[in-house]
Amino acid sequence: MNLNLGLRCAALCLLAVACQPQQDQPAESKTPATRAAVMHHHDELMARMDGLVSERQRLAAQLVGLDSATSSGRAKAERLHRTIRSLRRADAAMMTWMHQYKEPDTVQLTAHQYEDFWAAEAQELTELEHQMTAALDSAKALK
Repeated sequence: MNLNLGLRCAALCLLAVACQPQQDQPAESKTPATRAAVMHHHDELMARMDGLVSERQRLAAQLVGLDSATSSGRAKAERLHRTIRSLRRADAAMMTWMHQYKEPDTVQLTAHQYEDFWAAEAQELTELEHQMTAALDSAKALK
C-alpha cells in the first residue's frame, strides 16, 4: 500500500511539473514575429532619415536666398525655421530611440513581459513615424 501511495504522489508531482509553464524556454523564442516586425519598422524609418537631412538642407538653402526685408519674406523665413526645427526634432527623436534601445534580457522575462516590451517599442516607433511624416510633409509643402 505504501508503494502504491508513493507512485500516486510521484505521478501527481510529475503532472504538476508538466502543467507548469516552461521557464527554460527563452521568451525570445516565444514571439519572434513581434521582434521582427518592430525591427522591420525601425529599418523603414531609418531609410527615411536621409529625407530629413536633405529636406533640412534644402530649406536652409532657401533661407539663404530669402529677402527677409519684406513682411512676406519674414513670414516665409519663420515657416522655414519652424519646419527646419521640426525636421531636427524628428531626427533627434529617432537618434534618441536608437541610443536608448537595448535588447531585453529574455532569460529574465516571461513571454508576456517580452511581448509587452515589443508592444511598447512598436508604439514608440509609430509615434516617431508620425513625427517624421509630419515634418517631411511640412517641408515638402514649402517648395
